[in-house]
Amino acid sequence: MSLLDHLPVLHPDVLRLILSFADGPTLAACLRVNHLFFEISGSIIYRSLDASNDRSPGTLWRAMVAGASLGGSPGARERSGKSRHTNFKRALFRHVRYVHLPQTRFCDAADIQAALGSMLALDTLKICAWEAYSPEKRAPAWCCPHQEACTSRQLRPRKVIINKMMCCTALQHFRGNLQCADRLTLVFEDPVLWEQADIDCMRRLIDGLREVFPLDSNPSSSSTQSRRASNRRLRVIFTEIPFRWESESEDEEDALWRGVTECFARLLEFGADVYFITPPEEVLVQPLIGIEKFGVTDYLNRLVSDLLGEQEAIGSACRWIQSRADYLALSDTAHELDEDTMDKLRTEEKRTRTSQRESDVSSQSRAKAERGTMIQVDEKEDGGARGGSDSLASMIVDEVIRA
Repeated sequence: MSLLDHLPVLHPDVLRLILSFADGPTLAACLRVNHLFFEISGSIIYRSLDASNDRSPGTLWRAMVAGASLGGSPGARERSGKSRHTNFKRALFRHVRYVHLPQTRFCDAADIQAALGSMLALDTLKICAWEAYSPEKRAPAWCCPHQEACTSRQLRPRKVIINKMMCCTALQHFRGNLQCADRLTLVFEDPVLWEQADIDCMRRLIDGLREVFPLDSNPSSSSTQSRRASNRRLRVIFTEIPFRWESESEDEEDALWRGVTECFARLLEFGADVYFITPPEEVLVQPLIGIEKFGVTDYLNRLVSDLLGEQEAIGSACRWIQSRADYLALSDTAHELDEDTMDKLRTEEKRTRTSQRESDVSSQSRAKAERGTMIQVDEKEDGGARGGSDSLASMIVDEVIRA
């Protein structure tokens, strides 16, 4: 034990507080100081891994996990004099609490397998469910060739976020990740949903949810599976309005709308919380002919009204998030939305506040103007009354003098 181990600045709590203000290069340099610095700086650097902004697919992710499969590097010598070998890269992955996986077609690499196998403290897993989409096949082209045997499917997080969701995405690919999860969030960032085929696809998605992520269907049951299901929560977020169609007649539009309402009713009956995040002034446009259809407000009001007609409790579970504050008021929202969507919420929130402020200023100015007008009228009336009294008094004085 060296003298440095007794210094107050090296107390783990103090050191963690100091390093929490350090930048990336400084933390990376601290990894090479000693074991204490390695553990604390490593837990800060590797707490969150996000390779979603990788310009070349797989390059950044491979760089993150490089060396994880090696046999080890020379470590400290034990008192017995024998050399102890450890893989420091794998030791760092023990600190990972959140990981955003890119496409997994290269998951058979040894470094990736070793890194994923070391993430024992993982809390949140975010998966991009759509890397490429074929409208003809209506199927995602990202799928790992190993299917459910993919190494990434062996991760057991508490919460799973699947973004860039498509109705046709096969949830069976994520069955392994969902085994121990009690939170599932599906984010439809840019749904390209067309007509009856996608309504049928949404129905299949709901059936898949019942299979791979069952919610509590029998609260009185005491089985382990029922207890796990009773603690589960499903959140579905639409950052764009889904189900846009080109209808040639009112009958066709009514039929499609009934299918849309049925999909959301089934989703809410299943136990999901559904949220729409989109600016209220947005107008739906027919993509092919460029004709304005109706506003987002009309769309959601009609949807909720129809759902309320089905069942009041179901309609109340369908919410419209119009500001960042409304979204952050929800529980357990970390990492669900990307930066673009959060920026959109901030912009909408700022616009709403500015509009409200201008409205308040205008109301105050109008109130001041009305008060000023009333004061002037009162002064004129008071002045007229005083003027009449003065003239009467002068007449009385004149009569007295004459007498």
